[in-house]
Amino acid sequence: MRLLGRSLVGMALLAAALAQTACMDVLSQHNARGRVAVLDLDRLAEELGFKTQIQAALKEVEDGLNNELKTARERVQKALVERRNQYGQTPSVAQQRELRAVAEQSRRELVQLRNSSAESLNSRRELFVAQLKDHVRTIASDVARERDMDIVFLRTTNMLVAHPDSDITDAVVAKVRAGAPKLELSVPKSTK
Repeated sequence: MRLLGRSLVGMALLAAALAQTACMDVLSQHNARGRVAVLDLDRLAEELGFKTQIQAALKEVEDGLNNELKTARERVQKALVERRNQYGQTPSVAQQRELRAVAEQSRRELVQLRNSSAESLNSRRELFVAQLKDHVRTIASDVARERDMDIVFLRTTNMLVAHPDSDITDAVVAKVRAGAPKLELSVPKSTK
C-alpha cells in the first residue's frame, strides 16, 4: 500500500512538472512574460458613475421583489382571516390546530419567497457586475497589452500585495471617458 502511495505521489509530481513545462512553452511561444495587471473594478465603477447606475437598477429590481412580497403577505393574511372567520368566535380544538398549521405553512411560504427574492437580487447583482466586466474587458486588455502585461486580474480582498505599477485602473478609466460606448445595463423584465 505504501508503494502505491509513493507511486501516486511520484506520478502527480511528474504531471505537475509536465504541466509547468507546457505552460512555459505556451508563454514563450507568445513572448509572454507573465506580467500581471490589476484592475480595481469597484473604483472604476465609482469613478465612471457605473456604481450609481447599477445601484439604481438593483433598486428597481428590489422594489419589484418587495411589491411581490407585500402582495403575497397580504394574500396570506387575508386567507388566514377568512379561515378564522369561518370558525366563528370559539373554534374547536381541531379548528384551532388547523389554524395554527395553516399559519405555520403560510409563514414558511413567505420565508421561502423572501429567500427566493434575496437570491434573485443577488443573481441580478452578479449579472450587472458581469455586464460591467464585459463593458471594460477589451479596454483593459488593450491597456495591459500597451504596458506589455499578459494577464489582468480584478483587485479583490484576497489580493495581499500588488505593485502600484501593475494597477491599470486609472488608464482604463481614462480610455472609457475618452470614448467608450455608454454602459447600458440590460434589466430582464421578470423579477424571478
